[in-house]
Amino acid sequence: MDAGEITDKGYINQSAMLARRAQMVSALQEGGDGVIGIDG
Repeated sequence: MDAGEITDKGYINQSAMLARRAQMVSALQEGGDGVIGIDG
């Protein structure tokens, strides 16, 4: 967590995190190889 993803108060800046890690978030949402999902 770097590059402005953590605020001064220690909270996660969700929009900065999602924008910076958009490719990883997309891969998690799509599933497939290397993604462990929880079925329920």
